[in-house]
Amino acid sequence: MSEERSATISVGFRAAAASLHWAAVSGSQACVVLEDSGVFRVPATGDESGGLAYLRDRANHLLRQFAPLAVSLRFAEHSGPGGRKDSDRKRARIEGVVMELAFSNGVPVSVGPLQQMALRLGEKNAKAAKELLASDEVRKLDWSSIKDKSRREAILTAISVLPVDS
Repeated sequence: MSEERSATISVGFRAAAASLHWAAVSGSQACVVLEDSGVFRVPATGDESGGLAYLRDRANHLLRQFAPLAVSLRFAEHSGPGGRKDSDRKRARIEGVVMELAFSNGVPVSVGPLQQMALRLGEKNAKAAKELLASDEVRKLDWSSIKDKSRREAILTAISVLPVDS
């Protein structure tokens, strides 16, 4: 990890069963600058532990590159009565890798479902966050060219741990 952390950069993650969306943002919650964003996909080798190691390596490179003040990770909402599926368990393992990585690098990590991200942004509920996700702009950031919902969630997650003041 870099000796100095950026006082204005945060990194957000949104895991899926076989990928990890990420975003690095700077500024404040009032005025956001998207530094970069992307997705890491698990190589199709069939080796889950190797895939987790690959994602950890890529995420570690991000943390070293951006030296964020904080990391935020969007969890899935609670499962319904049907219980968790295999894809939910795979996602949970990826989320665990991200949490451990942030901790190992000494970077504070905030976790939670979309509703918690919305509350950190001063929104009333998850519905308000979903409206933000559907809009073309969030906190003075034009993200109209970003159509992928998971990438938008990673960006919103990163914004949620930026400083509140401008």
